[in-house]
Amino acid sequence: MKTNSTTILGRLQSGVTILELMVAVSLISFIILALYQMFDRTQSLMRGAVREADKFENGRAAMDILRRDLSQLGYVKQPFDSGTGAITNWTGISLPPTAYSAAATYPPGSTVRSGGTAYYAMATTTGVAPPSYPWTYAAPNFRVGGFLQVASPIVFLSSGGSALLTNTLHDVFFMYFDPSIRTTVTPSGQIAPGSSYVASNTLNYAGVHNPGDPFYGRAGTINYTLAGPAVLVEGGWRAVGYRVATSTNASVPLGTAGTGPLIGTLYRYELGTLDNDARRMWLAFINFATINFAPSTNVFQRVAENVVHFRCQAVTSGGSPFQLAPVTGTMLMLGTNVPSVVDLELGVLDAKVAAQASAIGTTNYLSQQGDSVQIFRQQVAIRLGQQ
Repeated sequence: MKTNSTTILGRLQSGVTILELMVAVSLISFIILALYQMFDRTQSLMRGAVREADKFENGRAAMDILRRDLSQLGYVKQPFDSGTGAITNWTGISLPPTAYSAAATYPPGSTVRSGGTAYYAMATTTGVAPPSYPWTYAAPNFRVGGFLQVASPIVFLSSGGSALLTNTLHDVFFMYFDPSIRTTVTPSGQIAPGSSYVASNTLNYAGVHNPGDPFYGRAGTINYTLAGPAVLVEGGWRAVGYRVATSTNASVPLGTAGTGPLIGTLYRYELGTLDNDARRMWLAFINFATINFAPSTNVFQRVAENVVHFRCQAVTSGGSPFQLAPVTGTMLMLGTNVPSVVDLELGVLDAKVAAQASAIGTTNYLSQQGDSVQIFRQQVAIRLGQQ
């Protein structure tokens, strides 16, 4: 019997050496590493694209809500339609700077403060103190202020170090008319959180409310004591406001101690005022501008997150912008005066950068992230005329 030794020797020499195995494993490792880096890069780009899409959607949706509200702005109907224009030198949040004097003569449309309330004259008057005729309550049509801008502005820089934006944090308040007037008398104890009411008697609900006072149902409030019925307002004049505040509480200004860098949430405020009672409208305005709300209150609705800039500029029919007062940073329109155009700017920061800036907690880091801020601009034409 013969044996083919050549075939057996060939079989014994067909194995893989250790060196060959190490080379193969190394090549596979490099391939896997390259594929992982490609996958990680793709995932990073996809997450960045999602954040960019969210940022654009966030800003555009907010601007659309602002445009829809502001386009309905109108002046509050008064017995005497003579306006006082823009008041730019307020001494406070809610009152004109001129105090009533019995010795002065006031022409129609003059605005004064008396007893903590704003009034304007319907006719020429001397020696007649508000609220006696011809004085009436002055209703705020449109107001821009810096009530929440208590911290120093931030100059946002690009990656190359050039200045891109100096941020502004305005708050804006205005009136518009809802033609669908619906009111319902609400018995004692039946208060819906977040709904607007007008007191029809002296009421006690999270504070004392006198007849005619506007108020709202607070979420989480357990005091439902009413001394009499209230009127649920589902139409009529609407008081609307926008402000940028901390992400947890609409009443806490950005830059307040313990709140971190100037990154906040844009909030929308709305309160029904019923008919055209200027006193109720002033109370609604003061309600927006001065009251500290609990975090559970839903009279403020969240509109946009990671906001670092909100600027509102009123433009007259001649194209000239109204300037804010240099000290109080406030502008107000009363009577028949409303802007012809409102110029809006909204700056939204990338969500990842916002989280990093909040974690670091320093303004210096935030100021270097100008390339991550998307600015949305829009001009809203106002339909002039009495509603």
